[in-house]
Formats: sequence, structure tokens, C-alpha cells
Amino acid sequence: MRIATERLTLSPLSEKDTTFVFELLNTEGWVKNIGDRNIHSKKMQGSTSKSE
Repeated sequence: MRIATERLTLSPLSEKDTTFVFELLNTEGWVKNIGDRNIHSKKMQGSTSKSE
């Protein structure tokens, strides 16, 4: 699903976004203001969420 306005387009994350998300979650500002999410490797672990 893609949501678009004149100035913004939102689309779901994909595997192509791995490097960006990894780097973002490990920036000093993210860790300081949001918290360390223990994402220290780009290697995917199995999904632990269960669908209802």
C-alpha cells in the first residue's frame, strides 16, 4: 500500500531499506532520545510476532 500527497509519499519498508534502518537505529541521537533497540547486526533473525 502506498499513500501519497503532493509533498509526501509513504510506502512499506522493504529489504532495500535495511541499511538505512540499521544506521538510523544506531545513530547517537536515536539511542540517546529513543533508546537502544539492540539492533547490532543487519542479519535478520526469524520473526517473533504472531498474527492474530
